Amino acid sequence: MKRPARFVLALSALALAGAAGPTRATNLFVTNHVNSNEVQGMAVWKARLAMATLGGIVTYDPATGEFEKILQSPAGLPSNRVLCVEVSPSGSLWAGTTESGVARIKPDGTFRRTLSTFDGLPGDRVQTIYVRNDSVWVGTNAGAALLTENPGTGRIGFTRSYTSASTSGALAGDDVRAFLQVGDTLWCATTSGLSSFASGAWQLRTAALSLAATSLAFHADTLWAATALGPYAYVNGAFQARNAGHAFTSQVLYASTSGLYSGASLFGAYRYGGGSWSALNTGLPSLRVTSFRETAGGDLWTGTQGGLARLVPTGPSWEAHRSPGPLVNGTQRAIVDSRGVWIGTGNFFPPVGGRGVVLHFDGLDWSALTSSTTGGSFQQTDDFAVLSDRSGKLWFGHCCSPGPTIPRVDRWDPATDTWDRPPAYNIWALEQSPAGPVYGASSDLENGVYVFDASTGALTDSLTPANSGLTSSNLRAIRFDSAGKGWIGTAFNGL
Repeated sequence: MKRPARFVLALSALALAGAAGPTRATNLFVTNHVNSNEVQGMAVWKARLAMATLGGIVTYDPATGEFEKILQSPAGLPSNRVLCVEVSPSGSLWAGTTESGVARIKPDGTFRRTLSTFDGLPGDRVQTIYVRNDSVWVGTNAGAALLTENPGTGRIGFTRSYTSASTSGALAGDDVRAFLQVGDTLWCATTSGLSSFASGAWQLRTAALSLAATSLAFHADTLWAATALGPYAYVNGAFQARNAGHAFTSQVLYASTSGLYSGASLFGAYRYGGGSWSALNTGLPSLRVTSFRETAGGDLWTGTQGGLARLVPTGPSWEAHRSPGPLVNGTQRAIVDSRGVWIGTGNFFPPVGGRGVVLHFDGLDWSALTSSTTGGSFQQTDDFAVLSDRSGKLWFGHCCSPGPTIPRVDRWDPATDTWDRPPAYNIWALEQSPAGPVYGASSDLENGVYVFDASTGALTDSLTPANSGLTSSNLRAIRFDSAGKGWIGTAFNGL
């Protein structure tokens, strides 16, 4: 089911309905547009893939290709920043958030009460959830917790919270990343090494593996751990490197019917075979791989920082599936023209692909101007200013750095797909005056206000504290009123 988001949004599109007059109510309708492609974890729930993302929970139906988003809302999902999801014994979807504990969604789409430190969790940053029979293990950045859930009623019982201190160091560390049951023993991966839990007691296992571990898998009767030095396997009572072809960070390990897979934090997906690892990166939406999950039909899916993908065995290659939405969730300034909405994102940028993004929404679809999508014409530096002038050209002001690559002004004519660079730098705001010239307001790294010929882009004049009444060259806004007067906002010295 779809739920409204709140506060942490890329953009909210507003529609007002109502008549003038003090007795008539005005209704506000909000459509939220959120980037939900930074996948952190996956589960199979109600024949759909459920994804934990930094833009809420996303479900995907492989049969229809339909995406649905569950976003932050009152009495619903407490945060859009979701790190993990898992299906509980009662069939609910449990979701661990970065700062708000565990959200619980019943199969009918309604929410149970959120679980947090108020309920006994050792921390509200929930990094992993592991279900075994009627037990639910929750790993946080402050320790682990064991809960039980009645499969029929969904009622939970809180068993105990564990920290390194409360276990006298038997839990290797409080930053818990993964659990895995092998036989009668539960293994626990932390950033301080491994521990195990059996017969109600913890045992320190750093003698077997003292490296930080972020994921565990069981493949070919062997326990595996993901470490900063690559995958390790448990052989003869100790973990040994099994990282030929993968001597770099393994973020996640996953055992499927088709083999053992590793997701690297920077270098993509890998499959183990014949004693070494081989890359499977063709078609991945991002080389930052965070999760894997196999569906009932045997398809293997991976979650990346750039979206979801399915492994096509005949390639082998990946088939990307991205949920709709803007490229990033942070915004700085928006303008509207006949082509839609253009949004500068300031110092918000995607996890891969470099800095500098202007979002565009045409009423149906999202796209983005970046250095890569424009063949390098759009500068790969943060964009703070956007202007659509009266001729239809778009001006972009990049800011704020003294170098070595100084943020510049880019100008684009979509009608001819031509670019040029009006001569100014570190521009925070742009505006066209009623008389025609375009004015650019700089940050404190430059001199003040720059005046351009709107047709040619040539610099015709400048206003500085030395030659005008400006009280500062550290500016934040410039607008013109109906009388043609210019209003200039400074960072600290008023208007």
